[in-house]
Amino acid sequence: MPVRRPLCLISFAYVLGIGCAYVFSVDSRTFCIGGLVCAAAVFFISGKVCAGFAPVSGGVGASSAPVAGVVVTPRSFAFVLLFVFIAGGLYCARELEREDALEQYAISRYNNPEYGVRGKGDDHASDEAEDSADVGENTASADEVSAPPGSMPAQRGRVLKVRVRDEDYISLTVASEGRNVLVNVRGEGLSPKDIIGREIAFSGAVELPTGRRNPGTFDYALYLKTQDVRVIVNCDVSDLAFAPSDMSPIWDAYASLCRLKYSFLERALTAMPEEEYGLFAGMMFGGSSEMDEESYDLFRRNGVAHILSVSGLHVAIVYAFLNMLLGRRKTLAVYAAVAAALICYAAMSEFSPSVVRAVTMIGLHIASKVLSLRYDLLTGTMAAAFIMLLVNPLDLMSVGFRLSFIAVLLLAFGTPLASRY
Repeated sequence: MPVRRPLCLISFAYVLGIGCAYVFSVDSRTFCIGGLVCAAAVFFISGKVCAGFAPVSGGVGASSAPVAGVVVTPRSFAFVLLFVFIAGGLYCARELEREDALEQYAISRYNNPEYGVRGKGDDHASDEAEDSADVGENTASADEVSAPPGSMPAQRGRVLKVRVRDEDYISLTVASEGRNVLVNVRGEGLSPKDIIGREIAFSGAVELPTGRRNPGTFDYALYLKTQDVRVIVNCDVSDLAFAPSDMSPIWDAYASLCRLKYSFLERALTAMPEEEYGLFAGMMFGGSSEMDEESYDLFRRNGVAHILSVSGLHVAIVYAFLNMLLGRRKTLAVYAAVAAALICYAAMSEFSPSVVRAVTMIGLHIASKVLSLRYDLLTGTMAAAFIMLLVNPLDLMSVGFRLSFIAVLLLAFGTPLASRY
């Protein structure tokens, strides 16, 4: 019996290792010991059970016997799967256990009676602070930002995402010193178009996000960890300042794309009623921040709130339009242009899991065309999951990630059955 789809099996072993490390909440040492026990079992069983298995060649979904001059045997492939399983589990366990300086700082402030305890349910910033009308007049320079009493030292970082919660309340996801920080800002005068992609200096009260309070309820802390966010900073607009940034072509390109998106949405707002604009913005780029609570609750009660999130269907429509626009030209430059356009759309959609999944799978499909290899939907799906979880293993805990991949896996398994029967 031949071993088929080795890349799919390797990706599945990696995903399974991450899932086991999370479900059983094991630390790195325990998971490593369990892996060694499994290795001993595989060594004993593989010689008896896997006899007769042989890799076969052909296509992207199958392996050839010699790989880089090394013959892959069934027993060695079983150990490859075990190694990948352990590596995924250790990676996930390390990410679950990882703490940074801001987390320690927040804990120390909670234990300090001088400041008292501030939870997530408290006001995100002092409502007594005077709201600023103009960012340029009310924000100091980066060198002048100082930490008020009871706040963390001033930090610097790049703004990755902007969420408009209210007319005087926005949330920023800031990449700062190898970590992401959720910065909740109170005050008027901040425009997403003016702040996205820019480097800022900020300071404020630090808190840890609350986890699951009761079994089966929403785990806000885990949700933020899937976005590599572990601490929350609450501040006023006066505690925020634009900082001079180094010339970075990637960041400049990202900021330009996001500014183009927000400029387009501003023009759309002037051309249509506010209610229709909220629906249009959600269907184009995802998110419900542009909709009022009553309209969004109506979508949620009717079970159609998913149309307000960008999914793989949106990416497929863009991909089909680009193919129709470019016609039958199948040169390397055309493929590169299509891939670049899809990455730009993913950036404007803020790299949601379903969009990244779709773009990655289309990228693998394009690579199979360039390399003249057969594309396999099941292998492409698992390879996309493997690539995404290499970047952040906690993405597996994201509901959007799981629903997106489950839907495609159902298609991968269901389509052959439907065509057969």
